[in-house]
Amino acid sequence: MIIELNIGLNINGRRNSLADCSERAVQAIAYLNQRFNKASTRREISEYEGPYGELRLEDSLIARVDASNGNRDYVMGAIYQLALDLEQECIAVKFYDDTGILVGPSAGKWGAFDINYFKDYEPGYAAARRAAA
Repeated sequence: MIIELNIGLNINGRRNSLADCSERAVQAIAYLNQRFNKASTRREISEYEGPYGELRLEDSLIARVDASNGNRDYVMGAIYQLALDLEQECIAVKFYDDTGILVGPSAGKWGAFDINYFKDYEPGYAAARRAAA
């Protein structure tokens, strides 16, 4: 089972310099490689407008992993633990059929998974696949 993850590297109330986020990315990549087969990752920094018109940056690790080595409970448990380790409220998980779930200690606070906010590992690939279906 191939899944994709959106992992936030910024933490509310903590230092979020490029170096801090890079350390979290290295930690997440090591964890994914330990728990799953064939973890592929890329980083993305997005800009968006804050509530007062200020520019905000969001640093994310986008991952694709082969989770075939574990059952669903193992996979979700490992992702939940990664969210805890990174002090994230949740991590977005997308399955091949474009369904998904938010996994983490405060996932319910964020509502349901929304494909429109998910950053694909290969931008444009999933959208093209959905359009062709």
